[in-house]
Amino acid sequence: MQEVVLPGGLRQQKVFAPTIPPTPWFDITPKITLFDCALDCVVVDCTTKLPHKLGIFGDWLSRKTVLTCDGAPIAKVLAGDSLLQDEYFVEVAPGVDMALVVLVCMALEEATEDREGEEVVGKAVGEAVVGFLVADAVEDVIEEAEEEDAESDGDDVNDDDD
Repeated sequence: MQEVVLPGGLRQQKVFAPTIPPTPWFDITPKITLFDCALDCVVVDCTTKLPHKLGIFGDWLSRKTVLTCDGAPIAKVLAGDSLLQDEYFVEVAPGVDMALVVLVCMALEEATEDREGEEVVGKAVGEAVVGFLVADAVEDVIEEAEEEDAESDGDDVNDDDD
């Protein structure tokens, strides 16, 4: 997969067929904002040579999304148990190429990634929340370690008196 940045900051993922030399196979162009998720992707079935339009509905930023092929659901993306946005579960319908679904998820993920200080809508909010949670957790660990050190220093003093 190769990324191309289009006008307006859209990131298109170019997928290549596994041939030598690699030949272009299809493009995945996600358009993700706080208010809308869209996917521009037409793939050609290697067996039947028929084109299929992939789509998305739901909210990719919160990982509550359904991927479709010609309007029929083919996969469901759900948020993981963790607060990290990079972790989610994917349910793939029977008979659907799992590798294709993974490629689409990767393209959607790449479309929301920060690049060289760029702010991507919705991503900064999630990182800020996670950042605060991590900072609080680190502070708690430091405080616990300091308390344990203070207790062990107190124990050493008592041991020396014996």
